[in-house]
Amino acid sequence: MKRPLPYLIFQFFAIVICVSAKAQQHHKKLKIVQAPWDTTIKASVIPDNIFLLNADGLVMAPRQSKIENQPKFYLTISWSAPSIDGDFIFTVTKKQIILTSGHENPNPDYLFWFVDITKDQYEQIVHTIDKSKNLFDEQNLNYFYGRQLEYKYYIPEQKHRNTKDSNYKMYLNAKKLIDTFNRELKPKDQIMFPDRKKLKTIKPIMTATMASEITQWYY
Repeated sequence: MKRPLPYLIFQFFAIVICVSAKAQQHHKKLKIVQAPWDTTIKASVIPDNIFLLNADGLVMAPRQSKIENQPKFYLTISWSAPSIDGDFIFTVTKKQIILTSGHENPNPDYLFWFVDITKDQYEQIVHTIDKSKNLFDEQNLNYFYGRQLEYKYYIPEQKHRNTKDSNYKMYLNAKKLIDTFNRELKPKDQIMFPDRKKLKTIKPIMTATMASEITQWYY
């Protein structure tokens, strides 16, 4: 039976309202965690239980600062990853080593792994990097709290975009860097990096500088 036009219009708006209501419910159910900002190290600190919280996203403060020529409080070590149109990044602070992805475009970033470290471990890692300057290119960026380093001898991905290959090369490069740190650390201070099988069991968590950046990817 042919429906009258007013009835069809009513049905259309009823569907739109229903879909909108479901989207709002989905938005309310998102679990987004705020990583606290540590004023002494000028960096976010990843909560110890973040991978146990079943979080949909993690809000981390932006790395950039508005103060020129300031002291450097941490390190970022990056290497290119064409498969994600960005980079993988180790951020090394006086409290943690954090493995994330990063982009200069709107693609989402992810947290893959982190470990707590001591100030002594941090200082030894900095010393190791300063001794191994041939491994890194350092960018002289005045507006950042951290030293920006590019890892020169990373293992590149295959030319075509292959997620499996990308994940494997991410693991190999991260392991190479951890091994570089461990060669100079005392046995009791060695950084324990998970094997590839264990790392694959960790579900990456989307990260952003604002909660709204995370919620938009769920719509």
